[in-house]
Amino acid sequence: MTDCGAKSARGVTMIELMIVLAVMGIVALTTVPNLEVWLHRMRLNGAASHLMVTVQNTRKMSITNQNRYCLTFTADAASLSNNDSSYLVGVAVSEEVGLDSGSWSTITEPVELAGWTNDATTELYKGVSLEDGSNTTTFAGTSNCLGLLFNNAGFLANPGTDFAHAVAGGKYALLTLRNKSRSPAEQRSIWIDRGGNVRITSGPTTPPTLGGP
Repeated sequence: MTDCGAKSARGVTMIELMIVLAVMGIVALTTVPNLEVWLHRMRLNGAASHLMVTVQNTRKMSITNQNRYCLTFTADAASLSNNDSSYLVGVAVSEEVGLDSGSWSTITEPVELAGWTNDATTELYKGVSLEDGSNTTTFAGTSNCLGLLFNNAGFLANPGTDFAHAVAGGKYALLTLRNKSRSPAEQRSIWIDRGGNVRITSGPTTPPTLGGP
């Protein structure tokens, strides 16, 4: 006896399968480039945030431990290159050994308060470089600290020449990060005022809005 309520099942035809594959191909072609842009941008934003947190942590340590701390940077000398093998970000955190001695001991522990490196070996933030020159990493410094020198109150004791960028009614030290895996390269600017406050902007010349204690 035949069940009148039964429905016949049919398979997927070759034409339907080809249509599905074509749609998937179109989606892939439009999605992959956007995904690549997103990945590059996330790496750049991650490096900028990591650098900002390192500056903030160094400032906090100087206040908490009532000691001077030196934050130094190693930049990419080949700043105009777009070769992935040439990018570099090197950050070192040191504490002063002896009051006003100008002698520094590099911090390695705990890891979250120590420096870090992004290069072709670690690839922490692949393709991102800290750009050299123009006050980016070339600080005159003082007390044998060729970087950002935080005093025991959390303020920067650097000479005025290290705050060469006058924007938004103030002067700031400037660190510039560039994603060299992209063309044109995207940039992030990290602005630090003499009070140790730090902000990130998207472009190299965008004035920051700084504030806080």
